[in-house]
Amino acid sequence: MHTFSGPRYLTVSDLQGLGLTIARMADVLEQAFRYKAAGEVVSPPMTFFHRGQGQWFNSMVCWIPSLGYSGCKFQSGDASNLQFGLPSIQGLYMLCESERGRIVALIDARWLTGIRTAAIGALFARRDARPGAATLGILGCGLQGRLQLQAIKEAVPTIRLCRAYDTDTDQAQRYLDEMAGRHDVEIEIVDSPKAAVSGADIVMSSGPIVRTRTPVIEPGWLEPGCLYLSLDRDCYIQDEAVAAMDLILSDDKEALFHARDHEGSFSAVTRVDADLSDIARGGAPGRQHPADRIAVFINGLGIEDLAAAIEVFQHAQEQQLGQVLQPQWQ
Repeated sequence: MHTFSGPRYLTVSDLQGLGLTIARMADVLEQAFRYKAAGEVVSPPMTFFHRGQGQWFNSMVCWIPSLGYSGCKFQSGDASNLQFGLPSIQGLYMLCESERGRIVALIDARWLTGIRTAAIGALFARRDARPGAATLGILGCGLQGRLQLQAIKEAVPTIRLCRAYDTDTDQAQRYLDEMAGRHDVEIEIVDSPKAAVSGADIVMSSGPIVRTRTPVIEPGWLEPGCLYLSLDRDCYIQDEAVAAMDLILSDDKEALFHARDHEGSFSAVTRVDADLSDIARGGAPGRQHPADRIAVFINGLGIEDLAAAIEVFQHAQEQQLGQVLQPQWQ
């Protein structure tokens, strides 16, 4: 009888030691969406509910039979944690193999979510950024602000300047201190959202997800040809700016409309022209003209977490990283 050694617990330090690149993770996620496009993925809608203005809980479950794994993520969000030196998002991912239903890994969900979200941004940037894109505007200088700079630079090597804004000036200064000189991109900290967005070829927003939207991005701020990546649902872009887009994309349009109808999110998004499953099938609309304005609303999906978790787990096993927990039934 095969002896199961128990689930592997992977902390942030373990995960950072894996050597996984965002570009590699983007390729992994692209393949996962090919399975989804072929109808080979079980992925119920996300559970998401607010518990305050900037506070929420959510969970996501997914199964990819062809890969032999299922998984579930639970996480909490609380924007006020930052003032106490705590992360605004915390959570845990549980990876389970299909054959006998054994839990094989417990993974820090914040790092996992960070790298897979950055990889989704890279997928859209390398497909839909306009040729010669040189300036990146970032709203939110937290984890995603760091990872998206790396992801977008890998996807669009012509990026040379990043204008970054954060409501927390100390956070913005830490971003400058940490990211200056990295990725061959000049970092400029600006004092308003408009200064970050105006004139940028690519804009990424990753502010807190809140119950009541206070959108600031106006239609006139977005340059013709701009690619806008929203990691915070539609919390910070005005309805008129969404309506002015030539193309609206998402990682999953069904999940987006479910969130709009059941959670009150994405109220500004009335259409989605294509999602990653459509792109995987081929023939999905993309940039037609250098002046097209394109918005991408990234939901965050169970399939993204699961595909990333499988890749992480397999690398951790090979490198013998993490702590193996003893199963209680032995």
